[in-house]
Amino acid sequence: MNMPQEQVDLLLNALLSRLREKPLADKDTADYWALRAAENFPLPGGHRDRGIFSVYLLNLVHLQPGQGTFQPAGVLHAYLEGVNVELMANSDNVLRGGLTTKHIDVAELLRILTFEGGTPEVFDGIQVSAEERVYRTPAEEFELSRISLRPRSRYAGEATYGPKSLLVLHGSARVTAAGKEGRWAGERSRSCPVVRNL
Repeated sequence: MNMPQEQVDLLLNALLSRLREKPLADKDTADYWALRAAENFPLPGGHRDRGIFSVYLLNLVHLQPGQGTFQPAGVLHAYLEGVNVELMANSDNVLRGGLTTKHIDVAELLRILTFEGGTPEVFDGIQVSAEERVYRTPAEEFELSRISLRPRSRYAGEATYGPKSLLVLHGSARVTAAGKEGRWAGERSRSCPVVRNL
């Protein structure tokens, strides 16, 4: 990750030339994602993004709808495609090593990363009621629930551990808290904070 850009370009250009010689359609291979990353994250001046190397260091995990995984702090991870919900503890240390247009800080990233092998656990959550599936993790700061409702049905939740956020993926929601009501037309991937005195 710290090699000079000229060396990054030399190594990755050779790799990408080899990968372009054959069609890659198998999303279970790091080669597929390396080529796709090179196409999606070109650098100015024809340079190559050093983040492409990381594709070969990570586990490829395919989550099905409704599944989740937990990555503790210090674990390098990336989301390659699809729709997901990412929850993080309160932190100001989101660090990037490449494959982004955002700020990159390789030195600090390498300082905080844990370099241990392993396979991420994939979990389906625990059905706790007809409407709610809970995804529990070792994190004390947050918990994710998936609420699935039929049209015009209700769900009564409790803010046991503090404020909640509502993310409506389909349709709309009407939220009532502390006797006050708020209507919220959900568009895909929009969120709404739910606090005790709405």
